[in-house]
Amino acid sequence: MKQAKALYVSRQAISRWETGKSIPDYETLLNICKFYNTTLNDLFDVNSKEDLVRVVYNNFKSCDFYKRVFRIVIFLFVIFFL
Repeated sequence: MKQAKALYVSRQAISRWETGKSIPDYETLLNICKFYNTTLNDLFDVNSKEDLVRVVYNNFKSCDFYKRVFRIVIFLFVIFFL
């Protein structure tokens, strides 16, 4: 898989992301954005920082512990860096 090699992950990792069994870490998300020449806002299909925060918050309750931690990190990133 071309994407897996470019992102330095296994094709199994990408399969787990696609099926919702796991999520990419922050650095991998940035690499995904670079690979597809897009932004985090476009990746999450939102138009503003507020929308991105809302998407992350709305998904927060339905996730297991690691996914919650990931979303908190993204939330904090959005608040402080965008």
